[in-house]
Amino acid sequence: MARFLITEKDVLNAARRGRDTLLVKKFTLITPLARDRAKDFKIVFLDAESEQVAGFSKPVPSATTVALGSDHTGVELKDALRQMLSEKNFRVIDMGTDTNTHCELLDYAFSIGEAVRHKRAAFGVMIDGTGVESAMMLNKFPGVRAAMCHNEFTARAARTRIDANVLTLGAKTLGEDIALSIAETFFDTAFEGVQNQPRLNKLEELVAKLLKRSFNDIL
Repeated sequence: MARFLITEKDVLNAARRGRDTLLVKKFTLITPLARDRAKDFKIVFLDAESEQVAGFSKPVPSATTVALGSDHTGVELKDALRQMLSEKNFRVIDMGTDTNTHCELLDYAFSIGEAVRHKRAAFGVMIDGTGVESAMMLNKFPGVRAAMCHNEFTARAARTRIDANVLTLGAKTLGEDIALSIAETFFDTAFEGVQNQPRLNKLEELVAKLLKRSFNDIL
């Protein structure tokens, strides 16, 4: 019976590449140190056949799942966006906040980044006062391409040119009607892969290089 082995080195190599999953073949042995390292880097082991192993399941989001969040300045706009997305048959995961009480916007942006990175949602929308801070936070996540859009043109360009999967909006800089129009344009626009795939490939290549450098700096 053929057996395979996953060691700490395999996990470290996956982390250097910015991966958050490792496929495990039947009869594979995972060393205790590999499991410890996987927990450190939040890497999940997935069965190559059933896509489940060690109590973990691979998240498979619907292409129409959206993680939606805001800080205290964007609660009303978030409610309007949730209604609009639902009417377009999107499945909305409301990440909060739900009140006008002052809160830290980066915590909510972080939650959306986690949802998109780990594929619990295919898209995300985050609202804060300007959209700037959230975009900065979200673009720290591998696999997240957040675009702060202030009109329909930028929303369309974000989707067609770089396949943005997260939209950030400014509740203090945009009226509700404009914000809804921007979001509608964002979700109605498809990535123009034939023309712009090389740019997206280059972006992913450079991000992977930065992750590798950051990983080596930690070590």
